[in-house]
Amino acid sequence: MMTDNSLEQLINKAKNGDVIAMDVLLKKYSYLVRKRANGLFLIGADKDDLLQEGMIGLFKAVISYNEEKDASFDTFASLCINRQMISAIRGANRYKHKLLNEYISIYSDENQQETQYAVSIP
Repeated sequence: MMTDNSLEQLINKAKNGDVIAMDVLLKKYSYLVRKRANGLFLIGADKDDLLQEGMIGLFKAVISYNEEKDASFDTFASLCINRQMISAIRGANRYKHKLLNEYISIYSDENQQETQYAVSIP
């Protein structure tokens, strides 16, 4: 288990551009992303897209975490992950994305006859 002091050192290294430290933190706390993604659904996307949004939230948590505040990193990271995922879901549900989310492919089997008919009209 990681002590508070070593966690703070790892976070500070990641903030200063240490790619290895960032990778360690992202791998260590990715369970928070998976845990939160299990209860959510992103319209027009698959589970991997939601996991990606969660990882962005985790990355933002590492960059913006302030150890002088009263929240633990776990709590802060969970909050950032949740907000990023909810923001992605709200964005996908906006009216301007409605057509993209509800499209029907002209190449699907159920539309094949209609597509052929539309193409043959002079």
